[in-house]
Formats: sequence, structure tokens, C-alpha cells
Amino acid sequence: MTRAAAPGVLLLLATFASAQTTTVRDADGFRQAVRTAKPGAKILLAAGEYGGGFYFENVKGESGKPVTIAAADPAHPPEFTGGASAMHFTDACHLELRDVTVKGSTANGLNFDDGGTFDTTSHHLVLRGIRVTDVGARGNEDGLKMSGIQDFRVEDCSFERWGANGSGIDMVGCVRGVIENCRFSHPGGSNGVQMKGASASVSVRRCRFEDAGSRAINIGGSTGLPFFRPPLKEPPFAEARDITVEGNTFTGSDCPVAFVGVDGAVVRYNTIYRPRRWAMRILQETTADGFVPCRNGEFSRNIVVFRSDAWSEGGVNAGSGTEPSSFKFEGNAWFCLDAPARSKPKLPAEEIKGLYGTDPMFEDPEKGDLRVRAASPIRDAGAEALQDSPVVWLDDAKTVKMEFRRIKAGKFTMGAKEGADEKRLPHSVTLTRDFLMQTTEVTQAQFEALMGSNPSKSKGKDLPVEHVTWDECQEFVEKLNVRLAGWVASLPTEAEWEYACGAGSAGRWGSGNDAKQLLDYAWLEPNSGGKTHPVAQKKPNAWGLHDMHGNAWEWCADWYGPFRGDEIDPKGPETGVARCLRGGSWTSLATHARSAHSLWCAPDYRMEEAGFRVLLK
Repeated sequence: MTRAAAPGVLLLLATFASAQTTTVRDADGFRQAVRTAKPGAKILLAAGEYGGGFYFENVKGESGKPVTIAAADPAHPPEFTGGASAMHFTDACHLELRDVTVKGSTANGLNFDDGGTFDTTSHHLVLRGIRVTDVGARGNEDGLKMSGIQDFRVEDCSFERWGANGSGIDMVGCVRGVIENCRFSHPGGSNGVQMKGASASVSVRRCRFEDAGSRAINIGGSTGLPFFRPPLKEPPFAEARDITVEGNTFTGSDCPVAFVGVDGAVVRYNTIYRPRRWAMRILQETTADGFVPCRNGEFSRNIVVFRSDAWSEGGVNAGSGTEPSSFKFEGNAWFCLDAPARSKPKLPAEEIKGLYGTDPMFEDPEKGDLRVRAASPIRDAGAEALQDSPVVWLDDAKTVKMEFRRIKAGKFTMGAKEGADEKRLPHSVTLTRDFLMQTTEVTQAQFEALMGSNPSKSKGKDLPVEHVTWDECQEFVEKLNVRLAGWVASLPTEAEWEYACGAGSAGRWGSGNDAKQLLDYAWLEPNSGGKTHPVAQKKPNAWGLHDMHGNAWEWCADWYGPFRGDEIDPKGPETGVARCLRGGSWTSLATHARSAHSLWCAPDYRMEEAGFRVLLK
């Protein structure tokens, strides 16, 4: 590092101890490794078959130190074959399961639950890159069963062929979860995804449903009263609340989306192609005392393409005991393939700004390509129109907000020879997941709205918060996560930060290689006047991010340490003594604000030039 060290800045690489990592190659080794796993343990599964029928209780990681079970080589995933369930976890927390294949289970493929105790829950679970296929018999068997789970994510998974009366994913009493970028397929099955038994605050987004059961998504359902989580006490009751279904693609199914005993759900920005009977249903199956009628649903900005000979009751079925008039319909595009003049559906409530009879012009729908062509007149509805640039309000009065930009997954060269030591040289990095990056550094107004304090030396509500420690950044992120639904906030990793900073440029800075031009994008020593400036006053980079260079150094999630060569989704060393900062500040020269340049400090160190920005996934 060439920048002069401030007091407390650590200028020596620390020695980094490895967290517990175990590689297993057989069923006995796997069983033993999971049963003895401590927080932070990584259990890597070599390729091969492991059988099924594994049962585990109380597998517990900690925040920031999950127990991880993953393929040693994601290109050659281990296979769990047979057994009643491949794996069953009870009362687990901070657990990640990645890149495994499950097939041939006679009951549920995977099962996560609270042990039926209700007062203890399984929580903070992540399932990623899982493939479940050909599980269950002809009954109520699910690809993935979750009961009483809180704070979970299921992403980049595939579910094919589960029990005839089961679901690809079945949730009972699950809250605060996201199912994203998954694929579901089971012609003749029951449901692709079902959430019931008091499930709440669950999002299903950017998934693909290919003839995924009679009801591709069943929002709500029918749950035996003793199985609600938590147990029913004071009415009103509902099978599900606060459910969001967005950005998904549906082909086939009798009914792509059913609202069943729901009190509040939003279905928006989805593409529905050739359902066999209805676009949606409004039903009530649980009719015990205290349960509200199915109500308060929203169906908006969806594209629905159908044939008149596969279209019942005008496309929407509303059953008895429901309140269909409470539903909101807005901005949907409806198109009847064989009779465009008959495109307008029969809705239980008047639609606002609906579009009827306009061909959305899909690329190749018969081959499953439901992207709209460049010439399509429909640009503000359907799965492609979903924008991942949310606004996060930090106060109930909605006066202080954070804004984000979607950063697409990709591959880039991380690091640079200029100013680097031999352990941090350029190498190839692949980021496999999209993420959202805050468009600016966290401002003092944002920090104070959430934390109730402001550690900055130079005060101003639109100035970047500074003089903030890495530990305080973590406190901010933890409080922000309490306010978020469907997203998880964190500091960016070094790789994520550098990728977003470069914005596709191979230059020294995101703006290219011209140091003079850089001053149009950055507050640095030559133009800052010796102080920070309000955020977003300089030009954004090509991806819409301001102040990635200069103004304030930005803390990253990683411990400082050597690069490990070509990597996929790197997160830095497991342990260390110094955390990384990127981007330079108002005191920096251009060379210290390069996209690849880094600084490192103890996580409890305060520096007037240090701030941060937030990443969402």
C-alpha cells in the first residue's frame, strides 16, 4: 500500500487461521461431520452417492458463522438417493446447504422443521443450487418441506416431479423468506409452491414454473388447526399474509396463481402463458371460526396470454366465502391468441388501466422463450418489467430513504499489478448472483435515522457518514435487516465492490484511464477543498453508482489477506485482524482511488475519511 498510514492502521498482513473445514466422502463421514459441527464449520461433500435417510437435530451456526454443507466441486454435486427423506433437519439455525442433488426419496426430498415444539424455530437457513427430482410416491410428498421456519432463502434451485398431491416447496407457518431464481416442473402434480398455516412475509420471485402442478403457486391453502405456527390464539386468522409473487414466468397449469384463505398478497410483474383454465383463483378452504375470508389481494402489471378454448369463467374463478370485491386489478395486459377481440377477462372488481387484445410479441413462446421482442408495445408489464431498484425507507414518516441499483452477475479481472504485492495480483473472479448496490455512500441523515446517533466529524445530512468503525457498519446493517422484507443487507465483499466500481471498465478507474477526467466523477485531494461533499454531486459510473471513487473510503466485508487465484464468489480470509476499505477519499490522490486499490484497518478503528455503502441480496 502506498498511502501513508494513519495511527491504528495495520500495515502488516496478519496470519489467518482457517476455520474448521472437513471434506467427507461417505455417509458415515457425513453423518459424523454434521453432528459435531460447530459455528463456522464447512462440510465439503466429495462427488458420489451418499444414500438418504439422514436425520439431524440442533445443527446450529451463528450470525456470520453459519454451518455450511456444500459440494466440494459444484460442477460434480454429491447425490443423496433414496430414504424416506434425503435429509431432515430439526431445530437448525444459521445453516447453509449448497449444490447437492436429491432424488428417489419416498417421502419429502428435504425436510426442515421446528420439531413440532412451536416455541423454538429453525431460522436463518439458506438453500442454494439444490436439485430435487423424482421424490415421493403418489401422495402428499414434497420436494422441500418447511415447517415453522423463520428467515430463510431458497435460491437457484430446481424441483422436478414430486408427490402427486404434494408441492415442489411446501411451507407451513414460515415467515420472512425468499424463493428466488428457482425452477419448478411437474405435469399432473398439485402445487409448485405452497405457503399456508400462518405463513407470512414470503416472496417468490424470478422463478420459472413449467406446468408446475394444477396450481403453480398456492398462496394459502388448507391447514389442520393444530399445525398452525404459531398456535392460533386471538383472531383474526388467515392461512397466509403479506405474500409477494413477482417477476415469475408461468407456462401451463390449470391455474398459475391461487389465493386461498389469504389476507393480503401481491401478484405483480409476472408472465403467464397458456394456462389451461384460469389465470387466477380466489378460494376459501379453511372456514373455522375466526378465519377471515380470502381478501385484499392485488393482481397488477402481469402479462396473461391464453386461448379461448382453455379459458373458464372469464379467466378468474372466485369461490364461496371469499371477498373478491376487495381485490385490486391494475395495469395487466391480456391477450387471447385465437380471438384477440375476446381478450378482456371477467374480473370480480373493475380493473384500472388494463390492456386488452395487444400481442406482447414473445420471442419464441412454443420453445419457452417468453421474453418480449424489442418491438413489443408492452414494456411495463410482465416478468421482464420488474425493476430491482427498490427504495428503502428508514423512518415511518418516509422522509429518509436509501436507493439501490441492480448489478448483474458477471466475470471480471480483480486486482491490478500497479501497487500490488505478490499475494494480491490480478486474477479472474466470477460473481454468480445479481445484487443491489446502494447508489451513494450512506449519508449522515440515513445513519442517524436508523442508529439515532452521528459519529461524523464534519456534519451535514447529505454528507457521507464518516469516522465510523467497521463494527458500527455491522450494527447499521443488522438494524436495516429488521426493516427489510425479501432482501438481506450487508457490506459488499471486496470482489463485489471492485466489480461494481469498475462497471465493466478495464481502466484504472470506472471512468477509464484519464486521471483528469476522473475529477468529474470523484472528490479527491486536488478538488475537494479538504472536506467531504454531499453525495451524488459528481457523475455516476456506467452502472449508476455515485462516489465510488473519493469522498469517503468505504468499508468492505472482508478481512484483509492474500488473493487465492481464480475464484467464484470470493469472501476473503475466514479470520484476520484488519478489514478492507476501498475507493479512496477526499484526501486521496488519484492513484489511491483506483478501482483495485485497497486500504486496511482494524474493525474498531475510527478514521475521519472512512464511510460505507450497503449491498442487498
